[in-house]
Amino acid sequence: MNLLFTAFRGTSSELLLQETGWQGLVLPNDKRKDAELLSREISSGKYHFIFSFGQKPNIRDKVYIERRQEMGRMPWKRNLTAGDLRVLSGRAGWK
Repeated sequence: MNLLFTAFRGTSSELLLQETGWQGLVLPNDKRKDAELLSREISSGKYHFIFSFGQKPNIRDKVYIERRQEMGRMPWKRNLTAGDLRVLSGRAGWK
């Protein structure tokens, strides 16, 4: 199962990737460049799942899963649940 983890440079999401040792794509924190890099990775068709870590204002000590995202004019929806994350983490060998 091929997973891609993304994080934003200079944020706690980048620290998360570093601390976990997961290989990932660190985005430059520039909307245009981020979109170009992520579009290229998505278009490659290499990944089964993409996990993009970021920071959400006013949320502390919690995990927030965005269920809808837009990339340009193309909306992306997902039905991923916390249970799905548990199953995926087990398959990927996460602790």
